[in-house]
Amino acid sequence: MWKRQLLVIILVIFINCVVIYAQTNNELNDSLEVLAGNEVRDVEIDGDYVWVVTDQGVNRYDLEKKRWQLFTTADGLISNQVTCIDVERKEGIFGQKSGQYVWFGTDSGICVYDKKSETWERYSQQDGLSNNRVKKISAYGRTVWIITASGISVYDKKKNRWQSYQTLKGVPDADMTCVYHDRRSVRLAKNYHRKSAAVQLCHNSERGQTVLEILVVTWVLGCGQEKASMT
Repeated sequence: MWKRQLLVIILVIFINCVVIYAQTNNELNDSLEVLAGNEVRDVEIDGDYVWVVTDQGVNRYDLEKKRWQLFTTADGLISNQVTCIDVERKEGIFGQKSGQYVWFGTDSGICVYDKKSETWERYSQQDGLSNNRVKKISAYGRTVWIITASGISVYDKKKNRWQSYQTLKGVPDADMTCVYHDRRSVRLAKNYHRKSAAVQLCHNSERGQTVLEILVVTWVLGCGQEKASMT
């Protein structure tokens, strides 16, 4: 999980730096001009494609053809304010591989892109999502875990059923910032201020300062109960 998150962070920082440099030096080339927005929020590698999520839509770069494609509300997005992306993963003979669907989180709900049919589906609070403001998505197999502004939503694609969580055993709330899951477990993470989370973290009363730490919660699937652990 952390290697994947680190790669995404590096790609996001790199693309943002390139855009800022090009704007400052007035050297926007054809590749940069096609970027939907100047604020890159997430990046995902999908075979020969690189998906770039921005504040004004989504770009997809074809590594083989060296060509950009732009997706906005005119193409099927529920909102151009896209916050995150996850390419569906499924089990293959040699491990995980990309699936048929690409999931996008926005400030107005979720959009799902079908790579085969090139069609879109939308999900919002009316369908069962806990909040339309989506922070992160993890799509694996038949389930999709979604972090929203009001907690966590889980979508079972096979049963077409939604379930939401505002609290989890072992953590003070379900207001997480990262999620990644596979067939065995779900890994959630959040930045905590020691001052406001003394029960979960060792509070340093001598320093008296706010320090960010990561609380990692491992939720084992199929065991019937949640298990929390801190690292």
